[in-house]
Amino acid sequence: MRPNRLRRVTVLLAIDPRRYRFGPLAGNLHPVLCTKVGCYISRGADTPARFKSRARTFGSINTLGLRAGACRLRRTCVFRDVAFPPGGRLLQPVDLRLLRHDRRRGLRVERPSRCQLRAGRLACIDVVEGAGYRMWVVPERLARRVSPEVLQQALDDGLGRGRQREARNLVR
Repeated sequence: MRPNRLRRVTVLLAIDPRRYRFGPLAGNLHPVLCTKVGCYISRGADTPARFKSRARTFGSINTLGLRAGACRLRRTCVFRDVAFPPGGRLLQPVDLRLLRHDRRRGLRVERPSRCQLRAGRLACIDVVEGAGYRMWVVPERLARRVSPEVLQQALDDGLGRGRQREARNLVR
């Protein structure tokens, strides 16, 4: 692989709701997946995610309109065709709220999860786990071989308990 070539991955995200200071547990989540340069908004398990700058993602037009795309009102989400440069990438789930977005602590992910297809189910042993969320970073070439239903089934199963990765370079 050439050093300047980007690898592509599919990110499966399961995010937990938070309890806010004044009020009940927040159940209506609108997750997007952000990097240092922009954010991915899901368009479903069979379509590449839409990339936007952070300013456009968190701006009022998106917050009041498109919001989280296919992940609107969901606790689990599939982000297809995410750029993953050699050496890793900071991945930060964000729950789009109306006034103040819930930015979860991002983690630097240095390599995709080790995944395989077993008996029609996707299995990954490297789970990326942060405060209030879990992710599998599936190589896109494997994600293309499975149906959207298989990706959704992995999320419905809770992203099985594999070996948890050590968190690195935590940022807010």
